[in-house]
Amino acid sequence: MSKISLAIKITSSSLAMEEVSALLNIQPTYSHRKGDLYTLNTQNGHLRKMWNHDFWEYREEYIDHDIYHTKDFISRIIRTREDRFKELKKYANIVFFVTGYFVKYDKARFQFSRDEFNLLTNTGAEIDVDLYFRSDSI
Repeated sequence: MSKISLAIKITSSSLAMEEVSALLNIQPTYSHRKGDLYTLNTQNGHLRKMWNHDFWEYREEYIDHDIYHTKDFISRIIRTREDRFKELKKYANIVFFVTGYFVKYDKARFQFSRDEFNLLTNTGAEIDVDLYFRSDSI
């Protein structure tokens, strides 16, 4: 069994996350605001820190990865909002984030068509792909 996580992550120091939601017409699955506290686990215990930026994320997760999940996400979430992402890029950093957890190597692949790659590039989004392999089921 494999699992894939697809996300759009947006960070900004000058744009409120409510504005991101309104512009994209989509609610985040996770967000935090500049100044929110969080705990960082260290070897010496816990360290309380404060976020120095606003963060907005929309994420979808799938079990039994199929490369068409990625194509569907790009088409449904990014292509339909291409101009809005271009506008956001003026004020924020945008990352298209893919994480794959795989048990079988033959399932561990992603493919972006030239059109999809150009779309992501034109929106100003960075592309981050992380692959992890496990010997047991997920």
